[in-house]
Amino acid sequence: MTLLAAGVGVASAAEGVGGAAAPGTPVVRDAVCLSGCVGLRKATVGGMVQVSGRNMAAVQKVSFPGARKRILAPVTATTNTTAQAVVPAGAKRGKVRVRDGYGQASELSEQKLVIRPRSQLRSSASLQLVEAEVSPAKTYYFGKRQATLNFVIASALPANDLRVDVVSPTGEVVKTFFPTSVIPNATSSVSWDGTGSDGRPAASGWYVFRISGADGVAAARAQGSQLPDLSIAVYGYIFPIQPARVAHSYGDGLGAGRGHQGQDVFAKCGSRLVAARGGRVEHNAYHGAAGNYIVIDLKGSGEDHAYMHLVSRSPLQVGQVVRTGQYIGDLGDSGNASGCHLHFERWSAPGWYEGGSVLDPTTPLKQWDKYS
Repeated sequence: MTLLAAGVGVASAAEGVGGAAAPGTPVVRDAVCLSGCVGLRKATVGGMVQVSGRNMAAVQKVSFPGARKRILAPVTATTNTTAQAVVPAGAKRGKVRVRDGYGQASELSEQKLVIRPRSQLRSSASLQLVEAEVSPAKTYYFGKRQATLNFVIASALPANDLRVDVVSPTGEVVKTFFPTSVIPNATSSVSWDGTGSDGRPAASGWYVFRISGADGVAAARAQGSQLPDLSIAVYGYIFPIQPARVAHSYGDGLGAGRGHQGQDVFAKCGSRLVAARGGRVEHNAYHGAAGNYIVIDLKGSGEDHAYMHLVSRSPLQVGQVVRTGQYIGDLGDSGNASGCHLHFERWSAPGWYEGGSVLDPTTPLKQWDKYS
């Protein structure tokens, strides 16, 4: 009762104007330089940096290390996942944090930003983008084919240091490449495997490639050039029966009145099966109930995926690295199976019969089915 009484009529630090509840505390995942850069995490005074993470919409200040105390810089733009600010005079090398309008501060970033004098910037020297294209239009994290940008530039310099950003629909720079000594009027390429600059899988969705000089100044479109959309759809998983247009139907799911631990998907015997997400083969064996089965420890996740009732043993070896979308075997009815189908299971970390728990396979399977 004392605690309740003490709180009556008192606005906490986590309340905004009118007593509105504050959003969650900001969480910083990464910090990179956007413009005025001499590297991905090497910014110059007056350059723009992007801090990315969660609960960033209410962020008002970015805190930089200084010679004697930290220096607060006002943000210039925010989204739910990013906050941008200009590097202030006096900022020094080190980790940054953010502070929102409710007095909540994030922890320091894992990565350090290096601050350099403005004099170290190199000019992009009339850089122009002559032609560019992205292929394929859709790709998968850790997949067989990476998203590849092919481009041609024009420039007054015989060799050019460039910057290629992968940008989300909200404007977050999730990955940056720094091609060096790029020759004008020749085709150059950059490939992206679907990971962010923090090494984690990027969220599924649409992204666009942005080409600029190393200083972050965007390349101008060459006169008369008609550039296509440089966007790419990247997904974390693919539907395991391919092609997905093969006729299939959903059978028993979790439980099914008999302790069923997966989702059955019926299709023609011999239908091609692929890894819904790549990783490392953990098991490849035969069981009286499961028939021929394979278990994959997922890349970028502690989960395991199990695929059962294959026609015959998978050609993959235990310990082998497999890519998202890579062939793993053929759908069948081996073991205790009624009709040809894939029995698919998801297990939480540490994995399949290694202390993990059974996860819902049906909802994600139907999601992957829609876009694959």
